[in-house]
Amino acid sequence: MSEIKPQIMTRLPAGKKATGGQRVDFRPKDFDQFIGVKGLKYWWSRSIMCPCKNNSQTDQADPTCALCKGKSWLPFLPDPALDGPDEDTYGYPIELNDAKTAVSIRVVITGISKDPADFERFGRWIIGTAKATTQSANRIGYRDRLRSRDNTLSMSQLIECDGGSEIIVTGMRSTKGLQTGAAAVNLLRSVDLIYKESTHFNLTDDGTISWIGTPPTAGTQVSIHYEFHPTWVVMDQPYAARDTYIIEKTGDNFKRLPIHATVKLDFLADND
Repeated sequence: MSEIKPQIMTRLPAGKKATGGQRVDFRPKDFDQFIGVKGLKYWWSRSIMCPCKNNSQTDQADPTCALCKGKSWLPFLPDPALDGPDEDTYGYPIELNDAKTAVSIRVVITGISKDPADFERFGRWIIGTAKATTQSANRIGYRDRLRSRDNTLSMSQLIECDGGSEIIVTGMRSTKGLQTGAAAVNLLRSVDLIYKESTHFNLTDDGTISWIGTPPTAGTQVSIHYEFHPTWVVMDQPYAARDTYIIEKTGDNFKRLPIHATVKLDFLADND
Protein backbone atom coordinates (compact mmCIF):
# COMPACT_ATOMS: atom_id res chain seq x y z
CA MET A 1 0.00 0.00 0.00
CA SER A 2 1.41 3.34 -1.01
CA GLU A 3 1.88 5.94 1.68
CA ILE A 4 -0.62 8.79 1.47
CA LYS A 5 1.13 12.12 2.07
CA PRO A 6 -0.67 15.15 3.50
CA GLN A 7 -1.69 17.70 0.87
CA ILE A 8 0.04 20.74 2.29
CA MET A 9 2.89 23.05 1.27
CA THR A 10 5.57 24.10 3.70
CA ARG A 11 8.08 26.04 1.61
CA LEU A 12 9.25 26.09 -2.04
CA PRO A 13 7.68 24.35 -5.06
CA ALA A 14 9.72 21.40 -6.34
CA GLY A 15 12.64 22.45 -8.53
CA LYS A 16 12.58 26.10 -7.46
CA LYS A 17 15.35 27.96 -5.66
CA ALA A 18 15.00 30.74 -3.12
CA THR A 19 17.56 32.74 -5.06
CA GLY A 20 15.68 32.47 -8.34
CA GLY A 21 15.64 35.48 -10.64
CA GLN A 22 11.98 36.19 -9.89
CA ARG A 23 12.55 36.77 -6.16
CA VAL A 24 12.32 40.38 -4.98
CA ASP A 25 13.08 41.06 -1.32
CA PHE A 26 12.05 44.08 0.69
CA ARG A 27 14.88 46.11 2.18
CA PRO A 28 13.87 47.04 5.74
CA LYS A 29 16.94 49.23 6.24
CA ASP A 30 15.94 51.33 3.22
CA PHE A 31 12.45 51.77 4.68
CA ASP A 32 13.97 52.69 8.05
CA GLN A 33 16.32 55.14 6.38
CA PHE A 34 13.46 56.92 4.59
CA ILE A 35 11.41 57.20 7.79
CA GLY A 36 14.46 58.35 9.76
CA VAL A 37 15.19 61.09 7.21
CA LYS A 38 11.68 62.27 6.28
CA GLY A 39 9.72 61.40 9.43
CA LEU A 40 8.87 63.98 12.08
CA LYS A 41 9.57 63.59 15.79
CA TYR A 42 6.75 62.12 17.88
CA TRP A 43 6.40 61.06 21.50
CA TRP A 44 5.34 57.40 21.42
CA SER A 45 3.60 55.84 24.40
CA ARG A 46 1.67 52.61 24.78
CA SER A 47 -1.77 52.58 26.38
CA ILE A 48 -3.38 50.31 28.93
CA MET A 49 -7.03 50.33 29.96
CA CYS A 50 -7.53 52.09 33.30
CA PRO A 51 -8.75 49.87 36.18
CA CYS A 52 -11.54 52.41 36.81
CA LYS A 53 -13.26 51.34 33.59
CA ASN A 54 -15.35 48.69 35.31
CA ASN A 55 -18.91 49.89 34.72
CA SER A 56 -20.63 46.72 33.52
CA GLN A 57 -23.59 48.64 32.09
CA THR A 58 -21.94 51.46 30.10
CA ASP A 59 -18.28 50.31 29.94
CA GLN A 60 -17.30 53.90 30.72
CA ALA A 61 -14.43 55.18 32.81
CA ASP A 62 -14.93 57.02 36.09
CA PRO A 63 -14.97 60.75 35.16
CA THR A 64 -13.43 61.57 38.56
CA CYS A 65 -10.60 59.01 38.26
CA ALA A 66 -7.27 60.48 39.43
CA LEU A 67 -5.32 58.16 37.12
CA CYS A 68 -6.93 58.60 33.69
CA LYS A 69 -9.15 61.66 34.44
CA GLY A 70 -12.03 59.93 32.73
CA LYS A 71 -10.13 59.12 29.52
CA SER A 72 -10.19 55.31 30.03
CA TRP A 73 -6.56 54.80 28.92
CA LEU A 74 -3.23 55.23 30.72
CA PRO A 75 0.05 55.95 28.85
CA PHE A 76 3.21 54.04 29.68
CA LEU A 77 6.73 53.64 28.29
CA PRO A 78 6.84 51.23 25.30
CA ASP A 79 9.88 49.37 26.62
CA PRO A 80 10.53 49.00 30.38
CA ALA A 81 14.28 48.87 29.61
CA LEU A 82 14.09 52.56 28.65
CA ASP A 83 14.76 53.82 32.16
CA GLY A 84 17.66 56.18 31.53
CA PRO A 85 20.12 57.57 28.95
CA ASP A 86 20.70 54.99 26.26
CA GLU A 87 21.27 54.58 22.52
CA ASP A 88 19.01 53.13 19.87
CA THR A 89 19.78 50.38 17.35
CA TYR A 90 21.86 52.75 15.23
CA GLY A 91 23.71 54.47 18.08
CA TYR A 92 21.62 57.63 18.40
CA PRO A 93 20.68 58.98 21.87
CA ILE A 94 17.21 58.02 23.12
CA GLU A 95 14.94 60.79 24.42
CA LEU A 96 12.19 60.31 27.00
CA ASN A 97 9.53 62.83 27.99
CA ASP A 98 9.60 64.39 31.46
CA ALA A 99 7.01 61.96 32.82
CA LYS A 100 8.97 59.02 31.36
CA THR A 101 5.82 57.67 29.76
CA ALA A 102 6.91 58.21 26.13
CA VAL A 103 9.97 57.88 23.91
CA SER A 104 10.82 60.05 20.91
CA ILE A 105 10.66 58.29 17.53
CA ARG A 106 10.31 59.29 13.87
CA VAL A 107 6.93 58.89 12.18
CA VAL A 108 5.67 59.57 8.65
CA ILE A 109 2.02 60.73 8.62
CA THR A 110 0.21 60.37 5.28
CA GLY A 111 -3.29 59.97 3.87
CA ILE A 112 -4.89 62.56 6.14
CA SER A 113 -8.68 62.69 5.74
CA LYS A 114 -11.27 65.15 6.95
CA ASP A 115 -14.76 64.93 8.36
CA PRO A 116 -17.15 66.39 5.74
CA ALA A 117 -19.80 67.06 8.38
CA ASP A 118 -17.51 69.60 9.98
CA PHE A 119 -17.76 71.86 6.94
CA GLU A 120 -21.35 72.52 8.02
CA ARG A 121 -19.98 74.43 11.01
CA PHE A 122 -18.70 77.86 10.10
CA GLY A 123 -14.99 78.44 10.59
CA ARG A 124 -14.10 74.94 11.69
CA TRP A 125 -12.05 72.18 10.11
CA ILE A 126 -11.17 68.93 11.84
CA ILE A 127 -8.89 66.26 10.47
CA GLY A 128 -10.30 62.79 10.95
CA THR A 129 -7.91 59.91 10.32
CA ALA A 130 -4.46 59.40 8.81
CA LYS A 131 -1.84 56.74 8.15
CA ALA A 132 1.25 56.49 10.35
CA THR A 133 4.38 54.57 9.39
CA THR A 134 7.14 53.86 11.91
CA GLN A 135 10.55 52.26 11.66
CA SER A 136 10.65 48.47 11.85
CA ALA A 137 11.83 48.29 15.49
CA ASN A 138 9.00 50.52 16.72
CA ARG A 139 6.08 48.10 17.01
CA ILE A 140 3.18 50.48 17.57
CA GLY A 141 -0.08 48.79 18.57
CA TYR A 142 -3.77 49.39 19.23
CA ARG A 143 -4.48 52.56 21.26
CA ASP A 144 -0.83 53.60 21.32
CA ARG A 145 -0.42 57.37 21.22
CA LEU A 146 1.81 59.42 18.92
CA ARG A 147 2.12 63.09 19.97
CA SER A 148 3.83 65.44 17.53
CA ARG A 149 6.88 67.32 18.76
CA ASP A 150 7.30 69.39 15.59
CA ASN A 151 4.18 70.46 13.74
CA THR A 152 0.99 72.06 15.03
CA LEU A 153 -2.60 72.30 13.80
CA SER A 154 -5.23 74.98 14.42
CA MET A 155 -8.43 74.61 16.42
CA SER A 156 -11.41 76.91 17.01
CA GLN A 157 -13.85 76.24 19.84
CA LEU A 158 -16.79 77.75 21.68
CA ILE A 159 -16.50 77.03 25.41
CA GLU A 160 -18.95 77.57 28.26
CA CYS A 161 -17.03 78.66 31.35
CA ASP A 162 -17.91 76.90 34.59
CA GLY A 163 -16.58 79.59 36.97
CA GLY A 164 -13.49 77.56 37.83
CA SER A 165 -9.89 78.76 37.86
CA GLU A 166 -8.97 76.74 34.75
CA ILE A 167 -10.25 75.61 31.39
CA ILE A 168 -9.04 72.03 31.36
CA VAL A 169 -8.71 69.49 28.55
CA THR A 170 -11.88 67.42 28.38
CA GLY A 171 -11.73 66.15 24.79
CA MET A 172 -15.17 66.04 23.19
CA ARG A 173 -16.81 64.79 26.37
CA SER A 174 -17.73 68.29 27.54
CA THR A 175 -18.39 71.76 26.09
CA LYS A 176 -16.74 73.27 29.17
CA GLY A 177 -13.20 72.26 28.25
CA LEU A 178 -10.55 72.20 25.55
CA GLN A 179 -10.72 69.36 23.07
CA THR A 180 -6.94 68.99 23.20
CA GLY A 181 -4.03 70.70 24.97
CA ALA A 182 -3.14 74.13 23.56
CA ALA A 183 0.41 74.94 22.48
CA ALA A 184 -0.32 78.63 21.78
CA VAL A 185 -3.44 80.81 21.98
CA ASN A 186 -4.16 83.05 18.99
CA LEU A 187 -7.34 84.64 20.35
CA LEU A 188 -9.52 84.16 23.43
CA ARG A 189 -12.57 86.36 23.85
CA SER A 190 -16.14 86.72 25.06
CA VAL A 191 -18.76 88.95 23.44
CA ASP A 192 -17.43 92.10 25.15
CA LEU A 193 -13.85 91.32 26.23
CA ILE A 194 -10.64 90.09 24.59
CA TYR A 195 -8.56 88.13 27.11
CA LYS A 196 -4.80 88.71 26.99
CA GLU A 197 -2.17 86.11 27.89
CA SER A 198 -0.15 87.04 31.02
CA THR A 199 -2.84 89.63 31.86
CA HIS A 200 -6.04 87.58 32.06
CA PHE A 201 -4.72 84.02 31.72
CA ASN A 202 -1.64 81.83 31.47
CA LEU A 203 -1.11 78.76 29.33
CA THR A 204 0.16 75.85 31.43
CA ASP A 205 2.70 73.20 30.41
CA ASP A 206 -0.07 70.63 29.92
CA GLY A 207 -2.00 72.94 27.58
CA THR A 208 -4.77 74.17 29.89
CA ILE A 209 -5.96 77.76 30.39
CA SER A 210 -5.28 79.10 33.90
CA TRP A 211 -7.13 82.31 34.74
CA ILE A 212 -5.32 85.15 36.50
CA GLY A 213 -7.42 86.77 39.21
CA THR A 214 -11.20 86.42 39.01
CA PRO A 215 -12.27 83.95 36.29
CA PRO A 216 -15.26 84.56 34.01
CA THR A 217 -18.56 83.80 35.71
CA ALA A 218 -20.20 80.44 35.19
CA GLY A 219 -22.15 80.33 31.94
CA THR A 220 -19.96 82.88 30.13
CA GLN A 221 -19.40 81.81 26.53
CA VAL A 222 -15.87 82.33 25.21
CA SER A 223 -14.40 81.66 21.79
CA ILE A 224 -10.84 80.40 21.51
CA HIS A 225 -8.54 79.85 18.55
CA TYR A 226 -5.37 77.98 19.35
CA GLU A 227 -2.53 75.85 18.02
CA PHE A 228 -2.01 72.30 19.25
CA HIS A 229 0.45 69.47 18.75
CA PRO A 230 -1.69 66.69 17.24
CA THR A 231 -1.85 63.45 19.20
CA TRP A 232 -2.76 60.46 17.05
CA VAL A 233 -4.24 57.28 18.52
CA VAL A 234 -3.64 53.97 16.74
CA MET A 235 -7.01 52.52 15.78
CA ASP A 236 -5.93 49.72 13.45
CA GLN A 237 -2.60 48.15 12.48
CA PRO A 238 -3.40 45.55 9.79
CA TYR A 239 0.20 45.50 8.59
CA ALA A 240 1.70 44.63 11.96
CA ALA A 241 2.04 41.03 10.76
CA ARG A 242 3.45 42.06 7.37
CA ASP A 243 6.97 40.78 8.02
CA THR A 244 9.16 38.84 5.63
CA TYR A 245 12.12 36.56 4.97
CA ILE A 246 15.17 38.06 3.27
CA ILE A 247 17.96 36.11 1.63
CA GLU A 248 21.34 36.91 3.21
CA LYS A 249 24.76 35.29 3.33
CA THR A 250 23.67 33.24 6.32
CA GLY A 251 20.49 32.08 4.55
CA ASP A 252 16.83 33.02 4.64
CA ASN A 253 16.41 35.31 7.65
CA PHE A 254 13.23 36.64 9.25
CA LYS A 255 13.01 40.46 9.23
CA ARG A 256 10.53 42.92 10.69
CA LEU A 257 9.01 45.48 8.32
CA PRO A 258 7.79 48.97 9.26
CA ILE A 259 4.23 49.16 10.59
CA HIS A 260 1.71 51.15 8.55
CA ALA A 261 -1.21 51.93 10.90
CA THR A 262 -4.48 53.82 10.79
CA VAL A 263 -4.51 56.60 13.38
CA LYS A 264 -7.08 59.10 14.60
CA LEU A 265 -6.82 62.41 16.47
CA ASP A 266 -7.09 61.74 20.19
CA PHE A 267 -10.18 63.86 20.87
CA LEU A 268 -12.04 62.20 17.99
CA ALA A 269 -10.93 58.76 19.18
CA ASP A 270 -12.60 59.49 22.54
CA ASN A 271 -15.91 58.73 20.86
CA ASP A 272 -14.83 55.26 19.67
